[in-house]
Amino acid sequence: MVIQKVAVSLITTLILDKSDQDHVATNTDDFLVRMLKGCVQVSSRPNITNTINMVPVDHVARLVAASTFNPPDSKTGVIHVTSHPRITFNDYLSSLQQYGYNVPDVNYKEWRDRIEKYVEGDEKEEHAL
Repeated sequence: MVIQKVAVSLITTLILDKSDQDHVATNTDDFLVRMLKGCVQVSSRPNITNTINMVPVDHVARLVAASTFNPPDSKTGVIHVTSHPRITFNDYLSSLQQYGYNVPDVNYKEWRDRIEKYVEGDEKEEHAL
């Protein structure tokens, strides 16, 4: 029996944006989409300055193909894909205002309280968050 070694690389990314430069598609159950919907439901958005590591799928596909022909030199073989520059939650959620939604920026505690009140209420619409 002949055993051959196969080189393996692990490619990781935190959030994969399913759109590319020419097409837009998304999973409506994705956290970031649900976050947008939740903000619309409670008519506000939280002030969160954290960054989002969101990478377009076509960029990740190019990196996967490139890593096939140029594998990493390290023995661990890990390629971690990150976005540059990273968008902040505030920038991402403020896009709602640009598209006509009235979702003012509020502090996180106030926004969380609004979410809890919305969930406890008798609203007919599905709770995004």
